Amino acid sequence: MNIFIHFLDKELLEIYASRKYSEDIIRKVTFSIKVALLLLKKDECIYIPASNYFESDLAQIVLEKFRNIVDLGFIKLVSSSNTLERFVKKKRIVYSSLYTKEQIMEKEEEILDKNVPGIWTPREASATADIITNWQNSIDSSEWSNLYKISNYRKITSFEKDVATVPKNLGNRAFVVNHVLPELKINPNNEEDAKEIINKVISRFYIDSFLKEFKAVCYKNFFLIPQANNILPEYFEHIDYSSLCRRLTTISYEGNSLYTYIDMCDNYKLMLLRQKEVLYDALDYKSDTKIISMHMEEIKMKTFIVHGHDGEAKLALKNYIQNTLRMEEPVILSERASGGLTIIEKFEKYSEDCNIIFVLLTPDDLYTEDGKSRARQNVILEMGYFLGKLGRKSGRVILLYKGNLELPNDISGLVYINIDNGIEAAGEEIRREIANI
Repeated sequence: MNIFIHFLDKELLEIYASRKYSEDIIRKVTFSIKVALLLLKKDECIYIPASNYFESDLAQIVLEKFRNIVDLGFIKLVSSSNTLERFVKKKRIVYSSLYTKEQIMEKEEEILDKNVPGIWTPREASATADIITNWQNSIDSSEWSNLYKISNYRKITSFEKDVATVPKNLGNRAFVVNHVLPELKINPNNEEDAKEIINKVISRFYIDSFLKEFKAVCYKNFFLIPQANNILPEYFEHIDYSSLCRRLTTISYEGNSLYTYIDMCDNYKLMLLRQKEVLYDALDYKSDTKIISMHMEEIKMKTFIVHGHDGEAKLALKNYIQNTLRMEEPVILSERASGGLTIIEKFEKYSEDCNIIFVLLTPDDLYTEDGKSRARQNVILEMGYFLGKLGRKSGRVILLYKGNLELPNDISGLVYINIDNGIEAAGEEIRREIANI
């Protein structure tokens, strides 16, 4: 379980935290790195973007406290540049519009004069490329609805067109909010709100890029930016930092709580704690599984949407699966080529390797006996097919319904999720069902 430190990012700190850091804040952030070091097992590491160290005063102050254990290789500063010199050269290009030539030269000298307090680690992937891909995939999603509301656009199509051209217009410049905002027509009175919305989107895509490459998790419920939980990509078992800290205060160690001991110890004593695996021995993993998962895996699933005539619900569900849950594009039979196949052959082909099914039960056919409606018969047929294939108790067939609908009552034990108020409103129930698979 590698750990990715996201809370030292300059852009995030400017939005969610104070720019002045008291000694107490510095001590608590330092404590969080100590705990992360204790949570690592063999061959696991802490990953921190190299840019954080050079752009964030808090990152510099905190990471310098671990300089004397750099050679142990636990802390890795990650960059798409192979060397520090290339890193500096790249920053000269991507931040050229934000700083004067003199400021950049001064920063270059400062950076090159330092030996970084971590192992320089080149990335295989590119955070910028991943951000651009996710950005383009999110254009027509609900991701941008709040930004559109505070913009000066009269038509959503014009807004989406400008959002789509942002990556091209940025060119070699950094994909940061101060570069993105001028590319969009935003009401000047709403610039601060717009910055927060844009930064949330970019940060989520940015963090997702690192987590996938390094198979890492983050701290959630972190005291410095607790309101930023919604930027953490889902389907990673992130460490509940506040719960973990509370747990540490209840464990005794050498006359103090384990929390106090870790807070007061130097790096030498910290490494002794690592060697003794004190934290692992102290935590009861049967009762603390919600705090930290020792077998984190990103959930990879292929989804299929069974639907009737409600096109709006179908597209809302598709957008939710792709852009909120960050899963692959779901299979929608009507969007796939037939290739000369019959309907049933086409259905069998595209559903073969799908392992999570969303069934949209919508009132398409009027059932006159009591005024209720029924879902289309093809929907009921396909639902039965998947229940037989995947198993009723598997939890992999998720039923969503809306309106005054007659629901099948001869299949016991199935959970129906109401979407009368929209897919987003039912999101927590949907996520809970998927998490239990």
